[in-house]
Amino acid sequence: MRGRPTKGPHTGPAINTLERLHMELGGQILANRQQHDALSEQMRHVEAVIKMLDPSYNLGRIAVKRRKPNPWFKGGTLYRRALDVLRTATEQMTTTELAKAVLTAHGVQDATGDDVQASRWVSSTASRTMRGRA
Repeated sequence: MRGRPTKGPHTGPAINTLERLHMELGGQILANRQQHDALSEQMRHVEAVIKMLDPSYNLGRIAVKRRKPNPWFKGGTLYRRALDVLRTATEQMTTTELAKAVLTAHGVQDATGDDVQASRWVSSTASRTMRGRA
């Protein structure tokens, strides 16, 4: 048998399934720091199996799958709302002030400090976009 014995017609679907598993494990690592060691060990096992099936496979291209959606904004709307707040702002705002203003403008009353922190990265991006525009 010449070539790699593990490179067969069934290798592609197996790698795709293992890649999805790798992404989910990466997302779980981000979501639950307490299980970090166990999940990291599982992730290393998945990486080893992928490398057994295809030694030339680039593991660095597997993205981490994030699971926690924003409870108040659908995809892309938080960024647009941050831009709307910036367009109507009369003075400069910090990213925390911008995040609070966006949540208030959307009618969110029960936002915790963690919710504001989670909204800051979008606010920061929107702020950089609007910098220099009048």
